[in-house]
Amino acid sequence: MIELKEETIDGERYEAALISVSENWKGNEDSQVIVYTEWTSCEFEFEEEKEYLLYPYDDNGMLKVINCGRNAEINNALEDLVELGEGNKPSNTVQLEAEFQKGGSGAITGLLLLLLIPLVSVPILLIRKKR
Repeated sequence: MIELKEETIDGERYEAALISVSENWKGNEDSQVIVYTEWTSCEFEFEEEKEYLLYPYDDNGMLKVINCGRNAEINNALEDLVELGEGNKPSNTVQLEAEFQKGGSGAITGLLLLLLIPLVSVPILLIRKKR
């Protein structure tokens, strides 16, 4: 099941997604994260029942993903997954659903996450939408 939310933050329109992380490679240890994609030509579009490998970057405390990069559906990211090798299970269990429901976040569930918090894009997450 995918749950996405549209938000306006500082006058900018975003689609927010709550991601359930099953695997990460770097930086993030949380079992869930909220990622944002801007409503631009580089907007990343999530679809139900698909897995993704995402390379989010930190922008003033917001994790963002774009379509103009290596973010991809898992079937199109096999080369990256081979290069990355086996990831780690999240060590910090968090529940962000309430935060999402309050506003300020969106929702989508996912499977894998690789997180690097610097402003550099690094393979960050592979997500599978829950049914």
